[in-house]
Amino acid sequence: MQITGSSTGIGREVVLRLAKYHPTTILVLWDFNAAENKKTAEDARALGAKVFTYEVDVSDRKVVEETAKKVSNKVPIHLSKLNLEE
Repeated sequence: MQITGSSTGIGREVVLRLAKYHPTTILVLWDFNAAENKKTAEDARALGAKVFTYEVDVSDRKVVEETAKKVSNKVPIHLSKLNLEE
């Protein structure tokens, strides 16, 4: 499951709850704050989750497209095609 804004606030809480209650879910964390995102990932891993982190500014379309390609090449799950035309 991909979660944007995962380093703090509601995004972080979503990550940690998923890690706690659904530890077999693969979590893909996107956030522009790499240091805080890493801390969130470490906490989720401590709960048993498999986590991938990416530093992403979701307001930058090119970065989003490039990161989506990286994720689809690295994460061992099927990702639905992103609709970036809108």
